[in-house]
Amino acid sequence: MGCCKQKNYFYGYVVLVAVWFTYFTNMGVMYYSMPAMNAKMLEAMGGVFDSASIGLATGLSIFMQGLGSFFVGPYIARKGCKTPLMLGTALLVVFGAALAFLPLNRLTFLLIFGIGIGLSLGCAGIITTQTAINDWFDRKKPMAMAVVLTAGAIGGFVGPFGTRYFIVKGGWTWGWLFVAAVCLIALLVTVVFVISKPADIGQFPDGVEPVGEEKQTSAVFLPFTEIMRDPTIYYYLVNSGTRNLLFAAITGHIVIYLSGCGMNFNDAVLTLSVASIFSLAGRLLCGALPEDKISLRYTLAAANVLMSAALLLMVFFTTLHAVYIGAAFLGIGLGFGHVGSPVLLSRIYGQGNFAVIVGGIAPMSSLISAIGPAVVGMSAAAVGYRLPYVIASVLTLMGGACALAMKENYFVRRPKRAKKKTCSEA
Repeated sequence: MGCCKQKNYFYGYVVLVAVWFTYFTNMGVMYYSMPAMNAKMLEAMGGVFDSASIGLATGLSIFMQGLGSFFVGPYIARKGCKTPLMLGTALLVVFGAALAFLPLNRLTFLLIFGIGIGLSLGCAGIITTQTAINDWFDRKKPMAMAVVLTAGAIGGFVGPFGTRYFIVKGGWTWGWLFVAAVCLIALLVTVVFVISKPADIGQFPDGVEPVGEEKQTSAVFLPFTEIMRDPTIYYYLVNSGTRNLLFAAITGHIVIYLSGCGMNFNDAVLTLSVASIFSLAGRLLCGALPEDKISLRYTLAAANVLMSAALLLMVFFTTLHAVYIGAAFLGIGLGFGHVGSPVLLSRIYGQGNFAVIVGGIAPMSSLISAIGPAVVGMSAAAVGYRLPYVIASVLTLMGGACALAMKENYFVRRPKRAKKKTCSEA
């Protein structure tokens, strides 16, 4: 009966669509709408908020995402992604409504936005989305990952328009209500359509039963301590962490910076939509690249170079055309990184270890990322935005070099070293 289902009706495609929608709302609409709402909150409540407090809350939110992923990672590896996805999405609805209805000051904003929304996204964000695709797809994983992660790009393009419409109609509180409403729809989609793993309904990844080496590799589970002894995991961490640091620094402050440079607010908000739509192209291009001919290490190095160049262009050339060209570079690099990072991690350490690794390194990765908006916000009053943005660009270039230092295919390297040692002893 399970074979019949695999042949005629592979449920992985249903999961892909459902998870696509939750990622569209949780990480697309939510994440890309924050800069517009932050700017309007700063404008409306200047006596309560400043760039430092918004930067601190944004940085804390990113760190709490990592902390949330750290705790849910082992659970996802054992039980699957559905329960954390439901819990996190439900909390996004609650905290989004709280930001709209509760009286806010620096402390309550830090607690609700920095801690509450951060932990919610840790449960219902990148780790659950990527693990769902990792569990349901193998050979088709790069393109499936690319397709599902286009949701963030499309949500990032649509989200600011929807948020801006409601902000104009009723202020920034309506923006948060809009975000809470779309997250509520995502919660219903998750409850009805998401199934955690193929084995739960007698199916296999890609709808095909693995055989031979594929079956053995997918079944190998490595102790987390052994993984942390491999230098490649640290190269991976610096590569992805610096890229996320730069992007978090941009999303937290770029609208405020460009508006301060004289750019129209609507044009400044559109910058992130431009980046988002070009990240769609970057994700699909990365998914279509042949892994056997173009190493994902080179793709991730290119991602860092593009994003670093993009930020420098937007900071030093604040004309509308230059900023939008920079936003296009930013989006393509972001797309490369979003798809290439999880696929390469899965290829190196195996499918079964993916959620534990992502959850295990999430606090470190998020701590690196959180430095971006926090430091940029605190330094803005003292030295302005340019210096911290240049430093973020340089660090991201260094992260690109780390991508080239990574070693691929952990499962192949270990037997080769063992065999070489045996031969020499013989």
